[in-house]
Amino acid sequence: MDNNQGVLGAALSQPGATQPIGPNCSVLLRAGYRTGTPPGSPELVLVGTYRIVSIQLLRSPGVAQLRLLCSDLTRQLDQVNRFQMTYTAQPLGWLLREICVRAGLCALSLPTSSQLGQSVPLFVLPAGGTYRKALSELCRIYDMQYFLDQNEVLQFRDLSGAASVSWSYQPELELLSWEQRQQRGNHIIVSGKPPTGGGTMALTSAEVYDDQQMQWSGQEGLIQHVDQKLLTVAQCASKAAFLLAQEQRAQLQHRIQIPFNPAHQLLDVITISDPSIAVSTSARIVQSSSVYEAQQAIYQTTLELEGV
Repeated sequence: MDNNQGVLGAALSQPGATQPIGPNCSVLLRAGYRTGTPPGSPELVLVGTYRIVSIQLLRSPGVAQLRLLCSDLTRQLDQVNRFQMTYTAQPLGWLLREICVRAGLCALSLPTSSQLGQSVPLFVLPAGGTYRKALSELCRIYDMQYFLDQNEVLQFRDLSGAASVSWSYQPELELLSWEQRQQRGNHIIVSGKPPTGGGTMALTSAEVYDDQQMQWSGQEGLIQHVDQKLLTVAQCASKAAFLLAQEQRAQLQHRIQIPFNPAHQLLDVITISDPSIAVSTSARIVQSSSVYEAQQAIYQTTLELEGV
């Protein structure tokens, strides 16, 4: 931020003299554009809420700035759990809420996906482990994704569900990188916990194939996944389908550079169309990087995309 003539000095918090700019204070970042014909109506969109970690004053000839280094509230997931907790036969959705609340993240949004009602036979939250590691382990059971939105609500997404398109890009594309890579896995075998009291070779497992990709590439890409939290063949089959879907999504890797657009969220689905190379498809945002630099007149966004 511009700190010419030290105008922001009075807003800096000191021990015993609390001011708006201080450690762990919230920073609401808004960005916008002009709409209408001609574009003359300014609109502001909240794009993120962050907490101040570090404050830097920068001063050199021609430079007087205040720099704030911030992180979002998911840093609380890096806290260490003090006592081991064991959960038996709890639904996946209940466990996700439990871990988030223990980390102090009480605002979360879960999708209405059937896998959230699936029972997890045994889950251990170890002493000395972080809540982030536990949450990631739970999400891997049925391929859930999560991110913190601009209102500090932890959003969970099931990427296998139907996705609506939130935005379309055509002539305003500044850069398009279009890549189709060889699918890494086209044959998935998932093994769960063997049935109790079964025969010596009794198994709880399922497998799926991508025959079309196997024929196209001319080779088998085998992935074997073992998860003792899967108790039935149906659960193994569901997990195998999720894993294959992720392999298929990762087969398409795109990148576009566009004028800055604050309306995007992670995991949104957009369409891109470029008639010059006969490309038209839908893709999902997996990484977003935006740059605003007034001195260099830079105001752009780079989106990393994968298949839907």
